[in-house]
Amino acid sequence: MKPEGCKIDSSPDTCLLLADTAKRNLGVLDKRVPELFKELLEFVGDVYNISAEFKFDGNSLLEFGYFNVIEPNSFYLPYLLLQCAIPQFLYTMRLIMETLMSGIYADIAVIGREPDPSLHNKLIMYASRFSMSNLVSPREFGEYYAQVVRRIEEPLRWLMDDLGLESGGLVNYVYLIYDELSKLLHPVTTMGGKLFLGVVIDAYLAYGKYGFPANRHIYLPAECDEVDEAWLRTLRNYTRHMRFVLYTMTYSWAVNTGLMETKGLETLKQKIKNLVNANKVMP
Repeated sequence: MKPEGCKIDSSPDTCLLLADTAKRNLGVLDKRVPELFKELLEFVGDVYNISAEFKFDGNSLLEFGYFNVIEPNSFYLPYLLLQCAIPQFLYTMRLIMETLMSGIYADIAVIGREPDPSLHNKLIMYASRFSMSNLVSPREFGEYYAQVVRRIEEPLRWLMDDLGLESGGLVNYVYLIYDELSKLLHPVTTMGGKLFLGVVIDAYLAYGKYGFPANRHIYLPAECDEVDEAWLRTLRNYTRHMRFVLYTMTYSWAVNTGLMETKGLETLKQKIKNLVNANKVMP
């Protein structure tokens, strides 16, 4: 008997396989990292709840990216987790972060300045020049990046003081999360002439220890009970980091652009405090 939703008569076995795998994986996740799926669902819910407080501005690149990239991709994160599709899960997280930061950078750089008929073109221009790495080495790329970094951190000075972060520290934290996600996705990663653990290297080392890749790059459908538990804890940690990035960076964008209702700003600020007080993230 096919589970409800398996409507493709030509491939019932595939549909049953995916449904059975998801059910087994959920049981494994509940047993091994019980908070992961719950916190992921909270993250997805937050993505949608935050945008409900936006003041729509057709010129905002952040809002465009939020509705067309961040929301739809966030929606699929639980499905990726239930299939234990770890590389795809991490890639989606990184895509969400980069979309968020490029939109924030473009909007903060342009919105709120004098009326300009070419505003949309300027937003696209700034977004096309955006690079995550430029945010942590702004002076190498001109004073303008440094100004944007200051504007991003200014509304969050109260948080940075509580965490003991110096200027540039919060943006640097965001970049480090992005950089770590990138390292986990590249086949082989180098930085400063040193070799870091990339996907191919990870798979190679895992064969010696487990007899198969630790994050299941080859055998599908993936079974979470055959995944190294460290990988599941990694997904939990990145889910928490992403919640922190979503709250803080969206809060800063909203203060800088005025494109969020007061209620939404207050809710975001409280979510930031709750996450930090619970010691679930610490830059």
